[in-house]
Amino acid sequence: MTQTELINAIIKGNAPLPIEEIVKLELSAWRSSPKRAAMLDGQRYYEAGNDILNRRRMAIGAKGQLTEVQNVANNRIAHAFLQELVDQKTQYLLGKAFSIKSDNDAFVQAIYDVLGDDESLRHLLKRVAKDAINKGIAWLHVYYDANGDFKLKRMEPEEMIPLWADNEHTVLNGMIRVYPVELWEASIRKIIHKVELWTNDGVQRWVERDGALTEDADLPSGPHMTTADGKPFNWQRLPFIAFKYNDEERPLLHKVKTLVDEYDRTVSDDANMLEDQPNKVFVIKNFDGSDLGEFRRNMSIYRAVKVLSDGPGGGGVDTLDTTPDVTASNQHLERIRRDIYAFGRGVDTRNERLTGATSGQALKFEYAQLDLDCNGLETNLQVAFQELLWFVKAHLANTGKGSFENATAQIICNRDIIINEESAISMCANSMGILSEETVLANHPWVDDPQEELKRLKAQKKEAVKQFGAAYGDQDDGDEE
Repeated sequence: MTQTELINAIIKGNAPLPIEEIVKLELSAWRSSPKRAAMLDGQRYYEAGNDILNRRRMAIGAKGQLTEVQNVANNRIAHAFLQELVDQKTQYLLGKAFSIKSDNDAFVQAIYDVLGDDESLRHLLKRVAKDAINKGIAWLHVYYDANGDFKLKRMEPEEMIPLWADNEHTVLNGMIRVYPVELWEASIRKIIHKVELWTNDGVQRWVERDGALTEDADLPSGPHMTTADGKPFNWQRLPFIAFKYNDEERPLLHKVKTLVDEYDRTVSDDANMLEDQPNKVFVIKNFDGSDLGEFRRNMSIYRAVKVLSDGPGGGGVDTLDTTPDVTASNQHLERIRRDIYAFGRGVDTRNERLTGATSGQALKFEYAQLDLDCNGLETNLQVAFQELLWFVKAHLANTGKGSFENATAQIICNRDIIINEESAISMCANSMGILSEETVLANHPWVDDPQEELKRLKAQKKEAVKQFGAAYGDQDDGDEE
């Protein structure tokens, strides 16, 4: 029986196993799944917790086997490439104020009334976008707070186990959520896990202890929520909205992990070589010591060693010059760096081509890969926004604030690209009279909010007309059209 068939059986009440057992199987499979591991790796690399930090220095031992070596340099240098790429994409797409476009102005205002102002919504979407890029998929939860207000909550993707009704992962049949809770038993701090199974019929809740699921006494099973007046309420859809990075739901790290690891390894090895190997190798004759460890100790502490002078040729210490040639290493690093930004679809801000008065066409070329990735991200953002609008419309209808069943709207992102300001301003000036004032303002480098700027221009023109009329004895206040 497939997962979909199992969940359908749960929903219909004829599952071959008790529901708790099926949930336990899903939990076990999820915790050991490559997908969850990839999510955790994505977050770890975003925080620069790269694999290099766990590296041990190994050498061939006395019996020819690899053995950990403790008395040599072991630099472990992690580079936050992933953080730069992720922040770059989210800032590029959502760093500047966006707008909600619709033919129905009342619907736009109603959306803002429900979701909050532009800044708070944009902040939430940026966090969700980061989750999507780092973990392949992100989740928003729709709910009502204690005051009955419509709210959105960002969920941790690694805590969410979606039960899809289709192979394309477009329709949710159910959702399992497992999350840690800290509590104290006597003087002992413990971490337990709470488990929820969401279906269209409501939520079942358990506490997981020692592999067993027991009913949650603190938060019992029931409907999706209880309204402010105490009535049970279930959404007609599961109140979870997916925001995917790509159709495969793979995190960005999947594309660049081996490259970042190689960059970390090469830089760390170079540091080890500079620290652990001096510029000279010592050639020892008639060394009066027990082993080479003693020789190294004497050199590091006393900067001198004792050698025997008896025997043919006497004793002494010669040196061989071993100054490393870093040219090949630097070339290797530069190639890896280029590949990281190429396959990670980002912009290397250290690129010399981005310095100085770079032409607009050259900038477009440098941003081509970032644009390509953000095109897909914006498409998936639009899909998630349409799903969110369903809940907004349902809320407006449920609360008697208007019916917008046939109304449509979409988010218009204003991408935050580095531009040649002088060239952009000149093109805007030359476009006046050819393009609409709003379009020109939207592309002007000094304008963040075209709608607000239009209001300022209108007020400015109105004041100018008023002052002109006053100068010539016209007492008209300028309010008439």
